Amino acid sequence: MISTEIETDTITSSVNEGKQFKMKVLMATSLDSRHGMENIVDGRINTFWISTGLFPQEIIIALSSSVLLKTVTLTTMKVNHVILESSNTNIKEFKTLNSQEIQDGTIQTTSFSIPPDTKAKYLKFIFKKGYADFITVHKLNVTGDPILEPTKEKTSKLKTKSDHKISEESKDKILVRQNIDSSSSIKINKSSSNTSSLLDVNNITSRHHSKKSIKDEDNNLTDIASELQSHTSSRRESRKLSKTSNHSTEGSSSGHHSKSKIKSSKLKENIITDDN
Repeated sequence: MISTEIETDTITSSVNEGKQFKMKVLMATSLDSRHGMENIVDGRINTFWISTGLFPQEIIIALSSSVLLKTVTLTTMKVNHVILESSNTNIKEFKTLNSQEIQDGTIQTTSFSIPPDTKAKYLKFIFKKGYADFITVHKLNVTGDPILEPTKEKTSKLKTKSDHKISEESKDKILVRQNIDSSSSIKINKSSSNTSSLLDVNNITSRHHSKKSIKDEDNNLTDIASELQSHTSSRRESRKLSKTSNHSTEGSSSGHHSKSKIKSSKLKENIITDDN
């Protein structure tokens, strides 16, 4: 629990756990050099900020860190209606927490009830109207539980865990990818092996067919050569036979001619003998 006691112009707030946080006035719609806005957070009741213009008037307070708000107490004079707003992000996005109408008096102490689980880093007070032309704000008290931000060590551990988780997820993705790639490569290898097997079968078949065709061609050539050889042999035989027949014919005709010549010569001799 944070008990906010404003003791200096830098708004030192004591914490029962020994921790401290600071508050600062970021903006005020009125300025008086004798009663400046820093007096709101100096922790003293006899110093104050005073408005110098028409209503509404506003002030914005910045806390040193985000706080889970419990109570907000404001000490004022001549305030009629005030609205409390908060923001845990920036000074542009505020939401209304409470609105109070205050009875007139010498010193006004207003406690604002805070909705549960309200986190705030900035507070805005909007003064809608007053009992006089000017109002004064003397003191601000805030109580709540500080929202501790992760230390560097915790942040480092969380980052390490996150990086480790991301690394593990990356490894898993890589393994899945590798499995997909290996499956694809297996399929490709299978298909390529099947293709190569088909190619081998086709090659073997084509080789077989080519060998067969070559063998058939060789057989055909052999048959043709045999046929040519037999034809040549038959022609040679026929030539031999014709030569033999010619020789025999010539021999017989020459013998016949010889016999004829012998007969002729004998006839001639007989004729000559008879004449004598």
